Amino acid sequence: MKTRAQVALLLLGIKDLRGGGGIERYFADVFEQYRGRTTAFDLALVTDVQSLSQLQGVGRLRSVEGVILCQAARNLMGLWRQTRCLNRLARSGQFDLCHIVLVTPWYVPFVWLRRWWQRGGRPRLCLNVGDCTIAHSWFDARLRRDRPNRKAYWLYRLFLQTARFDAVFTWYQLFRDRFVGRLSGTSRIVSARYCCVDTERFRPAPVKKNWVVYAGRLVPQKQPLLFVEMVHEALVVAPERCTGWRFLMFGKGPMEADVRTAIERYRLADKIELSHSGSLNGLFAESKVFVSTQDFENFSSLAMLEAMAAGNAVIARDVGQTRWFVRHRENGYLAAEDTPRGLANALLRYLAEPEQHARFAECSRRITIAEHCMENVLHELEEFWMAALGEQPA
Repeated sequence: MKTRAQVALLLLGIKDLRGGGGIERYFADVFEQYRGRTTAFDLALVTDVQSLSQLQGVGRLRSVEGVILCQAARNLMGLWRQTRCLNRLARSGQFDLCHIVLVTPWYVPFVWLRRWWQRGGRPRLCLNVGDCTIAHSWFDARLRRDRPNRKAYWLYRLFLQTARFDAVFTWYQLFRDRFVGRLSGTSRIVSARYCCVDTERFRPAPVKKNWVVYAGRLVPQKQPLLFVEMVHEALVVAPERCTGWRFLMFGKGPMEADVRTAIERYRLADKIELSHSGSLNGLFAESKVFVSTQDFENFSSLAMLEAMAAGNAVIARDVGQTRWFVRHRENGYLAAEDTPRGLANALLRYLAEPEQHARFAECSRRITIAEHCMENVLHELEEFWMAALGEQPA
């Protein structure tokens, strides 16, 4: 007989994580950390063999205790088997709440069949909104001209307008503000205040190197070309300040050819190295500066927080809730102008103050340990699950 409520994190259909995949890595970390503590819920993670392999390939889920395997939905037959597996789990009475972590089309049949598998209001069904573009592209058709934004928009529209969720969890205040009262059958939308990483896995090396790092998918929303243009501008404005510094880009994606072309066009092949890796803890441990060039938002950027935990200063565009991570002049610089020159000026200001580098590094790590830490994240998630179950008001 169950003595505590049980929650299932649904994390299926994971692709190659060597070029990104912050949401997948983040919730795998949450699962591992949660199960090792005294908590209010019993937590399980539902995934598939291929997804488990991807997570283990980037150093997650070293133990499979609490992991439940389902069929991978790689084709129509796999989709039918995965849906049957999820329906069976939902109808078993084992779980009080199912939390869909990653929005993919493979969950649609399971979500649409909710009336068939739900009994007595249980398990409750929650959705995680982890795409910061939705709060923008939903209301601005111009943003949907971009193929990735258009694809994400229609996928979320499929979920949010054709299915009912008991609660929605999002990192973005703007999503909460714009969607409260707009989602049919979903009255509770909670935006997070905290985000976290494993500060034992990501920690500074005893000696730092003069490395400036970009790490993220090579996709339009991440704006990797801005990093190349920033380096070009910095070398034009103050080449002497860049002497002895290496510029490293880590990521994969459809813009890889464009990035390589830009590097060649600006004659930066001897300045910028482009590569990819499934694990960046060693890189961040030795680097000094992390640069974010992405559109819309930096809050919840796992790569940024990993770099901060490893003692990196941050140079970033001042978008969304970025200031929740980056304290201007304390652990980094926010670009005064949202241009390559603005980013270059912010970087050059950092490079001109070597006596401040240790202070910036200490501040970045302190933020990840004392504020954006696992304890605050897990407490926040527990409050969300309790509210979704009706055990306390939202």
